[in-house]
Amino acid sequence: AFDYLKKLNANVAQYSKSGLATGNLASGEVGVDIAFMHGYVREKGKGAPVKGILPCEGVGYTLGSVSIIKGARNLENAKHFVDFVLDTEAQEIPWRESDSYQIPANIHAKASPKASDPSKLKLLDIDFIRFGSDAESKRLIERWVETVKGEK
Repeated sequence: AFDYLKKLNANVAQYSKSGLATGNLASGEVGVDIAFMHGYVREKGKGAPVKGILPCEGVGYTLGSVSIIKGARNLENAKHFVDFVLDTEAQEIPWRESDSYQIPANIHAKASPKASDPSKLKLLDIDFIRFGSDAESKRLIERWVETVKGEK
């Protein structure tokens, strides 16, 4: 994988940290990009001639989360906030009130009609415990920076 990424790096104009790489595609600054599918939906809705293509091998994904910090000063309000963001109505706010088309975490919330149909997604089997650990994440990022970008 790292050998492939190193070769691919020669064709990469920019590594976006914001997750908004589709803006560069929509403006014509780049001809191809790799981004979250909901970004293509947003740009297409603005009139850009873009199309997101799902790889046949499967797609990766991220999980949004909400947490309460141990020892929180206002624990009751923190619990109320968590209840709110996980509520069906709150899960629908991003697509109903802005151009954000992520799939809701609450199975009872309706996803935007523009969002990817989760039943048609071939998700990669990701070991979040292993690859989400601080040590493994740090190791992989350092290896990517050294191997792919050639920075030390």
